[in-house]
Amino acid sequence: MNPERKIDPEKIHVVNITTIKGSIEASEDSDQNSIAGHHFKFELGTGYDIEEKIVGVQIVVNIDAVDDKEDLLPVKGSYTHEVVMKVENLDDFVEVSKKGDHEESIKIDGLLGATLVGIAFSTIRGVIYIRTQGTSLGTVILPVVDPKNMIESLH
Repeated sequence: MNPERKIDPEKIHVVNITTIKGSIEASEDSDQNSIAGHHFKFELGTGYDIEEKIVGVQIVVNIDAVDDKEDLLPVKGSYTHEVVMKVENLDDFVEVSKKGDHEESIKIDGLLGATLVGIAFSTIRGVIYIRTQGTSLGTVILPVVDPKNMIESLH
């Protein structure tokens, strides 16, 4: 890694946003007016192509509706999105080391990883907000989260 590396937002480009899966399940007797909030569970996956300077972030968001007592309601949703970004100076943030005769270990700087996860999560927040308006799940606004904690859940 380049010791003088610097995250430059103008060198990060979102090149693709894909909704891989989206679903809402609600029982027939569910009442949208009883929804007071939502509980969330997140899953994170990443992939990269160092030569092409591409990083992909896949986030699964599982949503449960709750009432004003925080009791679960029979309404839930699940969304899987992928955000692909090109990082012009990705080489500055990558460390490649040999594991064996033919294997390489690639490590991407944690600050860049957190930045890219934050960009992906914020993008997905807007997509889910739009997709849930007027649904039985109610309008969903994803909470603000610490991207570093999401990355730590990978290990």
